[in-house]
Amino acid sequence: MIKRKVTLPRHTILAKQSSRFGAIIVDFAFTFLLTLVFYFGCFGLIFTNFITNKDYSKLNTYEINSHLVIYDNDAKKINIIQSDDDYKVYEEPVKYFYFSYLTGENIEVPEGGDTSNPLKYAAPNYDEKVQVGEEYITAKEYYSISWYNENVLGIVDTDYNGNEINKNVSAYFTYQKDSEGNIDKSVLGVPRTERYDSSKNQMQEITPTQLASYYKQKYVTAYYTLMDQPFYANIASHANFYTGISIVIPFIIASFISYIIIPLFTKNGATLGKLLFKICLANYEGYKFKKYQLLLRIIPLILVAISMIFVRTSIYICLTIAIVIGLVSFCLMMASPKKCALHDYVARTIVVDKKASVLFDNPVEEEKYLLDEDKKDEKIVYGGEEPELKYEK
Repeated sequence: MIKRKVTLPRHTILAKQSSRFGAIIVDFAFTFLLTLVFYFGCFGLIFTNFITNKDYSKLNTYEINSHLVIYDNDAKKINIIQSDDDYKVYEEPVKYFYFSYLTGENIEVPEGGDTSNPLKYAAPNYDEKVQVGEEYITAKEYYSISWYNENVLGIVDTDYNGNEINKNVSAYFTYQKDSEGNIDKSVLGVPRTERYDSSKNQMQEITPTQLASYYKQKYVTAYYTLMDQPFYANIASHANFYTGISIVIPFIIASFISYIIIPLFTKNGATLGKLLFKICLANYEGYKFKKYQLLLRIIPLILVAISMIFVRTSIYICLTIAIVIGLVSFCLMMASPKKCALHDYVARTIVVDKKASVLFDNPVEEEKYLLDEDKKDEKIVYGGEEPELKYEK
């Protein structure tokens, strides 16, 4: 494998990778601490008190009115009711959510609530039509007993005679039957006494714990159905957006201090980490860099921060973006001839050893310095005195 030749001035020595990694860790730690100071000292409090608290209060109201959230004796919110052997603990809130909260039917007014207008405690979109195929029907028509039996209770289908198609069913519930033994689909299904266990290839008795576990899953599904409702999702998105801003603004300010303000007042653009490990910046040709290049170096970091605001559907997406940019930067730094990371390519800079390098403004200064060195060497050879040379490292 042929390595590319790195052409740099004779007195410009690239920094060791170990020093660069050490400086990166120190600078990131300092930036992180500054971010926490700004967030908890100012921005987090401002956004929480004036914006996000109002949004989260609305979300809590929706959750409580839907009966999918309760509070314990310490006024702590419990999203999922805990029960290991009673499926009815989950059944009641699930039935209320689908049959009342989303439809506006038989709404329960909370204690001390406005009894003159019960519908204010229903879903804000309870009176909107639901699209089914090419038709629009009311929520009351959509969330019917038939829908509940199929989608929540998971009852298997029947033939035209009302007989179950598959006798070896794995469902936990079945249709009720009238006095004549015919299946009645107009009422809610009831639990089976046994179900087919495919792993054992035989019918097994259904235990209360199994019923509770099954209904708990339906309870969780109902909770996520609430979160997917437009009235809930829009406010949650608004709250998450401003929560992201309240974190990103301190991060950007802290980054400017760490990577721009401090380097502006140090020699050759050194951050705290670079000062500690005795490394500094130079331009891509190996000469002194320009101040505006500090701004260019921070662009990838700002892009990561902005992505945290606008890609707010999932924290995992934001982390993926940050990890990908970090890996690309790391690979470039390890493999590129001048050991340039992504921000170095953007700003056209390199990182050099501060002690071993002598940086010049331009090739003319370098050439003059080299000529003076040659003259100094000649005088030493012929017995002359060594001239005193002054230059900046």
